[in-house]
Amino acid sequence: MKISLVLPAHNEEENIVILIPKVLGKYKKFFNEIIIVNDNSTDNTKDAALKLIKKYGKKIRLVNRSKPNGVGYALRDGIKNVGKSSDWVMTMDADFLDNVDDIERFIEKAKEGYDGVIGSRFLDSNSLVKYPFIKKISNRAYHFLLRATIPSLKLKDATNNFKLYKKEVFDSVNIKAGNFAANAETGLIPIIKGYKIVEIPVVWKQREHGKSTFKVFKLAPSYLKVYLRIIFEMLKAKLRV
Repeated sequence: MKISLVLPAHNEEENIVILIPKVLGKYKKFFNEIIIVNDNSTDNTKDAALKLIKKYGKKIRLVNRSKPNGVGYALRDGIKNVGKSSDWVMTMDADFLDNVDDIERFIEKAKEGYDGVIGSRFLDSNSLVKYPFIKKISNRAYHFLLRATIPSLKLKDATNNFKLYKKEVFDSVNIKAGNFAANAETGLIPIIKGYKIVEIPVVWKQREHGKSTFKVFKLAPSYLKVYLRIIFEMLKAKLRV
């Protein structure tokens, strides 16, 4: 298993200098490369990435983006830059500093024959630490809507960015959302395309460094648009049968 880690980074200079040494310190043999997608940062994310390149060499690659910035754009560009020698791709947020130990469980689960593994914040009642109430309610409402429409959907958390997929799975998604709603696309589209996706529990903790750009009400229309895309993809699949 050869993995590329795609790391969207908008103003994440404090986090990437902690996260990447942690990842490579424990899982260097599994990761072909870590692709830092500097998403139009206004801090020193680029300089921090260059220092990491100086330290780790070809293990680290830097993709610089200009406006418009957004998680979806960063994921799309990062995945496009995955090296040909990688057969798996992992995505995670730069502030997932406490989740590095979980990577081993992702790898072991993937080896059981799955096409992808998603880290779920809602499989375990103790998985959320200081999780904003409005985010929890909106997430649960969105998944309720999804399961009501897609009876076969068993996932409790399709929208977390902590994922390990075969490269072909990410390639099949064709990310269209420029913002956080892209995480719903990468979670849902592989399922309706028939890929074998499984969840494992992970703990979510409030970030210690940097500022989150996730705004529930501002992003709601984008998540609704992804939902409508899912319905459209399902209808197309039925018409092809």
